[in-house]
Amino acid sequence: FLFSHEADTPPSKHKKYETGIAITINAMLSVFYLIFSVIQIVYLFLGKFSLPEQYTYAEYAKEGFYQLLAVCIINLVLVLICVTFFEESKVLKIMLAVITGCTYIMIASSALRMKMYVEAYELTYLRLNVFWMLLVLTFFFTGILAYIFSKKKFSLFRYAMVVITVLYIGYAFARPETIIASYNLREEELAQWKGIDAYYLSDFSSDAYPIFREVCEREGNEEFAEYFMEEVLKDRSRYARLFDEYEEMDF
Repeated sequence: FLFSHEADTPPSKHKKYETGIAITINAMLSVFYLIFSVIQIVYLFLGKFSLPEQYTYAEYAKEGFYQLLAVCIINLVLVLICVTFFEESKVLKIMLAVITGCTYIMIASSALRMKMYVEAYELTYLRLNVFWMLLVLTFFFTGILAYIFSKKKFSLFRYAMVVITVLYIGYAFARPETIIASYNLREEELAQWKGIDAYYLSDFSSDAYPIFREVCEREGNEEFAEYFMEEVLKDRSRYARLFDEYEEMDF
């Protein structure tokens, strides 16, 4: 049929619905989102980032992140449905923009909760991944805003693919283990160096080598260096050069 051009019929356009239904639903959601955002601002941003009662840092951080993911999925579906199936309306666009704007507040809230968690229990690969994901969501919802006001001329799919690809490559070349080791072995933390999670650090790749060497030289303390070598670098053949350098250090 395609070769003989017998199927050359223009595609049927789906019906565009009146914006009244979409405006009503989005108005209620906008009010709900704004109330939730105000609560976040009052109790987290203006509450001096204190942990609520009967919460652990892990529960508080995970709750904020899962709330954010749920909201992101709802917002994405909502924007695609409203732009595709309803007639164009400035009021509807403004409401969608308000909902998307509230998502930025939720992203900031999730980031601050995770920051409190990291300050209490140090940085790990999984927690660093969460920060990367929040950065991706920030760029992604910037694309959604552009899509709302571009009359569908903006390719959201291409934008999302480019953002995820570029940020992923950038994250890989940033050497996450170097970032984690640098944070967990910072000077203020090493004031109480017995609290180092030696078991976790001992599984790091050679990306963390420069940080390990810098720490031993910076501390200039034989007791610390012996502890660090025995507990963090124990039986790790790839750190053989660091062991040799340690033997030559003059404390």
